[in-house]
Amino acid sequence: MALTKEGRVDEAVRLYRQALEKRNDQRGRVTIYNNLGTIALNAGRLDEAERYYRAALAVAPEPDCLFNLALVALTRARAARENDVVRRAQVSAALELLRRASTASPWDPDIEVALGQAFALLGREAEARDHFRRSLSLGIRGITREQIEAFLRGAPPL
Repeated sequence: MALTKEGRVDEAVRLYRQALEKRNDQRGRVTIYNNLGTIALNAGRLDEAERYYRAALAVAPEPDCLFNLALVALTRARAARENDVVRRAQVSAALELLRRASTASPWDPDIEVALGQAFALLGREAEARDHFRRSLSLGIRGITREQIEAFLRGAPPL
């Protein structure tokens, strides 16, 4: 993670892959796959990110992996704005994953933000607002908080 934060992503990926070859416990493998997925997601390589997140879920159904896999679906949904069928299918997949993540981790404000974004993509503004308000009550911070507050005052969705 330190290498990734320093921008040395290729080196981080190499070390994560080496770590997968070592003897790892369940938590270690989930963390490695999840981190590799996040690197791919941040680089816009959605298929690769999905493969890593699914590999992590095959080891253990961790809420973070469910959440991250939902982010892949939401990213695809945003990209498919002109194709209503694809957009709705991706949002539906994201909602299923987010509901599972929320059940496992009910106090995570990031999950509530993603649920709000999913409902906003479907044009279900009242449900989006409910989830955004819940994220605020759970302590979402930073720029995301500012964007949610702006949305609740009438700005376009996140």
